[in-house]
Amino acid sequence: MKVFISILILLLFLNACNNHPGENEETTKPNASGAGQVMQDTLSDIQLEKITRIQAVFSEVYPVSLEETISDFQKDPDRDRQIIIWTKMADAYESYVKSRKEIDAARKKEAFTLILSRTMMGPDQAVANSKLKLLSQQDILEILNYCDF
Repeated sequence: MKVFISILILLLFLNACNNHPGENEETTKPNASGAGQVMQDTLSDIQLEKITRIQAVFSEVYPVSLEETISDFQKDPDRDRQIIIWTKMADAYESYVKSRKEIDAARKKEAFTLILSRTMMGPDQAVANSKLKLLSQQDILEILNYCDF
């Protein structure tokens, strides 16, 4: 259930970033099949490297294919800002996970949820919103300290 909520929050967050009509997007007239197309700029090699790392870091707790992850960033009108945020999230997540000798998948998912929530709200709200059950107070404080946003 927490994974579903985390994914839902993420999708809402990404969708909210995409709801800026006319900003950095060009629409074409419907093609012969009647379907419209959205033209997107291609991603640079540097952006692709960063997105590949982001997808790899979160693959266990947010199992989305690299292709889908790339597509989501391509659709974002402010993709550079989102890449920066997600890179900082990946840094925080990796720092926390590496600081633990052993950490189970459920705690990793809670850490991801807290980090994701923290990108959208203050620390106290992020903790309350994440509805954490497994992470200790010490873990929570450590994760929040890694969040550089």
